[in-house]
Amino acid sequence: MQRSSSFIIQFILVFLMGWSIFGYAEEIDPEEGDELVVSYCRECHSLARVYQTPYTKAQWEEAIDRMIKEGLEINSADRGNITTYLASLHKPDSILKLIGNFHFILVHFPIALILIIGLFELIAILTGELPQINLLHWLWRLALLSILPVIMLGFFLVLGNEHLSATLMWHRNLALLTALLTLVGLILREIAVKNPQKSMIWGYRLVLLLMMGAVGLTGHLGGISVHGDFVTSLMESFF
Repeated sequence: MQRSSSFIIQFILVFLMGWSIFGYAEEIDPEEGDELVVSYCRECHSLARVYQTPYTKAQWEEAIDRMIKEGLEINSADRGNITTYLASLHKPDSILKLIGNFHFILVHFPIALILIIGLFELIAILTGELPQINLLHWLWRLALLSILPVIMLGFFLVLGNEHLSATLMWHRNLALLTALLTLVGLILREIAVKNPQKSMIWGYRLVLLLMMGAVGLTGHLGGISVHGDFVTSLMESFF
């Protein structure tokens, strides 16, 4: 009992220390910050991409160093203010946003589960039988149970962010679609196992195929919303 209490106290202390380190952010007036971003960034970059890039202050400093080599002219005061402002947009200024950072870690779990399910079904197609193993039964449930908190963490991550890019909105909507397809796929599989008609089995597999496509595109858009890609401009053209 004492050991458990000690562990809990240590965990709380570490959490508070992390909060004090990562939750602290210098404050720059948002209007002033936006003016700097427009003034220095809009000529060469999509503003949505700039606002959505979750760099730290040090990473923004490195980015500006690269831009200076390409011809950017910026004074030291504006440089300090713009890097501070952009970094502050992704500081965990609330407990929910701090928790939301786990999205980047946990998101790989449902993706892996869905890919494993797809692999099992591919084997089933090659063998001509619907898998009846208990492992697949639980993989479906784990996939559904894991994808929901991951989506919730994603919403926490962007709380208060008024500069969501079109790419990120596509990412969000496709994530919701993936969750819906996972639920439908689970239901159809249960029906197909009990009533293994060809039409039901292939209907289930079609949903699984759509689900795998959705999760792949969702992950891709999540990646380019952070790292950038030519697809960004294509997605933004739809809005």
